[in-house]
Amino acid sequence: MAEAGAIRPSRPLTLSSRATHISPTEWRWVVLVALGVLALTSLPYLVGWAASTPERLFGGFVFAVEDGHSYLAKMRLGARGDWLFHDVYTAEPHEGGLFFPFHLLLGKLAALAGWSLILTYHLARLAFGFILLLVTYRFIAAFASLRRVRRLAFLLVALSGGLGWLLVALGATNWLNSPPLDVYLPEGYTFLAVFGFPHLAAARSLLLGGLLFLLRAFERGQARFALAAGVAWLAMGLIVPFYVVIAGVVVITYLIARRLPPPPSPQARGERWGNREGVRASWPLAALAGLVAAPIVLYSLIAFSTNPVFRAWSQQNLILSPHPLHYVLGYLVPGLLAVPGARMAWRKVGHGRLLVAWVVIAPLLVYIPFNLQRRLIEGFQVPLSLLAAYGFYFGLAPVLRRRTEDGGRRIKGGVSSVFRPPPAVAQAALLLFSVLTPLMLAFGGTMAALARSEPIFHSASEVAALDWLDAHAPPDALVLSAYETGNYLPTQADVRAFLGLGPETVDLPRKRALVAEFYRSGKPDVLWAYGVHYVIAGPRERALGSFDLDAAPFLERVYTNDDYTIYRVVAD
Repeated sequence: MAEAGAIRPSRPLTLSSRATHISPTEWRWVVLVALGVLALTSLPYLVGWAASTPERLFGGFVFAVEDGHSYLAKMRLGARGDWLFHDVYTAEPHEGGLFFPFHLLLGKLAALAGWSLILTYHLARLAFGFILLLVTYRFIAAFASLRRVRRLAFLLVALSGGLGWLLVALGATNWLNSPPLDVYLPEGYTFLAVFGFPHLAAARSLLLGGLLFLLRAFERGQARFALAAGVAWLAMGLIVPFYVVIAGVVVITYLIARRLPPPPSPQARGERWGNREGVRASWPLAALAGLVAAPIVLYSLIAFSTNPVFRAWSQQNLILSPHPLHYVLGYLVPGLLAVPGARMAWRKVGHGRLLVAWVVIAPLLVYIPFNLQRRLIEGFQVPLSLLAAYGFYFGLAPVLRRRTEDGGRRIKGGVSSVFRPPPAVAQAALLLFSVLTPLMLAFGGTMAALARSEPIFHSASEVAALDWLDAHAPPDALVLSAYETGNYLPTQADVRAFLGLGPETVDLPRKRALVAEFYRSGKPDVLWAYGVHYVIAGPRERALGSFDLDAAPFLERVYTNDDYTIYRVVAD
């Protein structure tokens, strides 16, 4: 008798967005794995908080620290009552925009609950990371009827990286002028999204959920499911507007793929969704979902075109793709396994072609002329892992099993029975090699937390100085400081930093030069030109120049401690 979940090559793909039954036992396994992933990603942060001392305070982030600070600054806007995003990392006045509502709402939640911003952020990270992992499994189950395939695909999505660990081991951390993708690209690796980016976890959940709704609409021919998909993608667009474009491109590519003639087999000819009538009926439903989500994309285009500060932000926000070989190393192992899996999905004709369409179009998207190129890889890991799981079980595993059986017959005395079958060993090796980069990141984050170094930790003197600003400076006062101080500044006080975040500081290179010149010479031109209210002098600022700010007639000392002094700008 075949065991539960045994491989049945005649029925490799589920073509309905309604998953085959997911038992309570199966969901318990998913929950346990999800909790394990959350625990692994939380370890460095817990170590950071445990390592805090009265003199050295943990800032809440162990990687992508600058971005993390910017998210807290946006949450602070929401906590103080703002509903629109204003760039607090630039001096130029501007109108607010409907951006970062996720973080603004988190800030409002923090204010309502009386929680700190960083605690609220990590609670959101855990909550939306957990939701993402559950939604991912539900999406996988829509395409995989076999439990073992689902589980392997899920583990590859939740815990796999690329071969970045190998580049790090070889000392090639800047190979071809770029670090490995799997150490910094959360759109490309689910582990990174769960590790530090709750808004991306929420957006991915809505992306996958919208696809499931739309597939249901295609099956039933019911507009209400297309509307649900559109609403999900509209919410997703409020978090990351261009994700709506990714969803649209994937769906259009899929519908085109469905129009292609099925392979000449009786099974394929019988597939409902391989016929052109079904495809034609799907286009209006897809268009309906797109129309519901489109307004946020249109709004973003208008805002980035008409608001000078947002336009400068967009122009400076260059997230371009690295050399193609980085993508090869980032997805080499699952990519090789996905080849036989893609063949199966394509022959089956139905919804399996969505996986193939996504995997084919994503590598093209990441090199289109767009300033956020590499972020267009969003979600790619999910269909690739599904196809890799099928490729493993229906391509590689049967070959290994036949060789094992042939070899076993040549070994006398049943010696081969004491060894695990090679397919199981191969699967263990696959998962081991896949998880090395996530383990390296968790370990590296933990070691960084134990080191208590900047910018992960902050001195008590710095925190005290910024707390004074929060208590005494008027809201939105403009503060001049070194770049690193400016990055942290808006997380602690309701003020604006003269500079502090690469994309969001308008004309950053010029402002860096102006700040360095001010601390060297004490010339007040920059203060008058931009309407600066306060000047900070701390260790980073003194490293820029040795001018004695106490001697400046246009500055009044208003706060000082062991390491930091704050000056108010006054008329000369």
